[in-house]
Amino acid sequence: MKRILTLLVGMLFLSLSASAQNGESPISYKSLAQQFSTFNVNGDAEHGYLTSVSSFNGYGSYMDNPAAMALAESSFYSISLFSNTMSIDNTYQGNANTEDNSNLYFGNIGLVYKVPTAQGSLVFGGGYSLVSHTSDEMFLDAYNNDNTITDMFKAENSNYNGIAFDAFAIDYGDNSETYFESIFRIGLSPDEYRGIQQYATITNTRNIGEITFFGATEFQKNLYAGLNLSIYTGTHRFDRNFQEVDSQNQYDDGILFADDQGNNGTDIHSIELVDDIDSEMYGFGLSGGIIFKMLPSFHIGSSFTLPTKFFISESYYSNIDTEFDDNSVSTDNNYAGSFDYSITKPAKLNLGATVNADKPLNFSVSAEYIDYSTTKVKLVEDEENLTPEDIAALKANETEFNNQIRDEYAAVVNFKSHAVYTFKSGTNMKAGYAYLPSKKHDEDFSERIYTLGITFPVSPSMSLNFLTQYSARNDRSVVYDYEDINGNRIEVGNDQSIESLKILGGIKVHF
Repeated sequence: MKRILTLLVGMLFLSLSASAQNGESPISYKSLAQQFSTFNVNGDAEHGYLTSVSSFNGYGSYMDNPAAMALAESSFYSISLFSNTMSIDNTYQGNANTEDNSNLYFGNIGLVYKVPTAQGSLVFGGGYSLVSHTSDEMFLDAYNNDNTITDMFKAENSNYNGIAFDAFAIDYGDNSETYFESIFRIGLSPDEYRGIQQYATITNTRNIGEITFFGATEFQKNLYAGLNLSIYTGTHRFDRNFQEVDSQNQYDDGILFADDQGNNGTDIHSIELVDDIDSEMYGFGLSGGIIFKMLPSFHIGSSFTLPTKFFISESYYSNIDTEFDDNSVSTDNNYAGSFDYSITKPAKLNLGATVNADKPLNFSVSAEYIDYSTTKVKLVEDEENLTPEDIAALKANETEFNNQIRDEYAAVVNFKSHAVYTFKSGTNMKAGYAYLPSKKHDEDFSERIYTLGITFPVSPSMSLNFLTQYSARNDRSVVYDYEDINGNRIEVGNDQSIESLKILGGIKVHF
């Protein structure tokens, strides 16, 4: 229970992530609710981030509208690989640095079977697709003259209290032992704080895959309908190593372990905090849609995805080690445990249109409505291992989290568009643009996505697909927060500028 109770009282872990943080700590439950419920990948190399609400663009079309699968011209297999390269500019405490990383993943494998019919269309299919991916590794290096991560440990109800006290990261702030204080502030007024050198290495990864089964049909002339059932499985891993070092020997008062005369004491040289959080999730989703051919060259479509509940099992470990000026150490000050909770992903409504649908050059646009303020966190999923007091505390904070999500997050309309030109040889070129507004009311973390792709046949039964997707956005992540002497909540943040280049390659085999 230590991890959940720590977060419930507001003591958010340090964090840094390439996934959308929206000014939050990425491993607070409020932020995790948005991360787990945001799908940012379509692993099909023929589709990527194009829109298929009113048109068919390969196996991945079912994600936008299951009815689009009824527009497939033949049965086929699809398989793709997914590569993501990220460049993240971080600005922390006035220091800037850039981190780059690159990863290769399995994008999708799927089957689409077009049932022979005398008229109309009947299609079934299924497979696996990557739907959410984030992977980054970061490093911070700055001298902080204003605060220290040990300020985070001293809150009265923080479960860091125990291990931080044992590691001498905090101590009693008065002779009566009524409150805790950072070891770097003992005996000093706020304006006498001397600062500390901070280093941090953080990795944050998230991968969610979708096993899907869909069916689509032309149940009336020029009117198509489809249904999709999804099973989601995924993992999230957060590793953080945060170290504070008295590199300038600012703390050399000899107050620790001194004898009765105040002699032979020592002080803190460095404090190292390690946090590891591993999560596994699963969930089930259902979506359906229709497409109407109003004219041979004009299609309109709509789809709706029901709210989806994800069940998450989390294990966590935290440790604080301390090295003193006399080279002695305090190690193995740690706690560990596990926790189960759930998140409900908001419903999604898509509307789209395609022009010149039967011509070599066609255009598609769509609008995707998602109300992120309706995201829900449920903290009480396993009452057997909880006391009534724990359950009451969790339910109270569950309500608080959900109220914060409702007040801070917004309903958005994501815009997608693309053009496809098909040559007589069967090769087609595609270009797309998407705009994703910020999820929060008061901060602009919008994202723009540009797509270029090509599909070309290598034989009558096989084609190759290549797609490049570039995106850019700004973000901010809460590194840690604490309460100052006046009771004000202070957030220590890191500003980010994030660029991502996704490259997908795949094979499509017709039969």
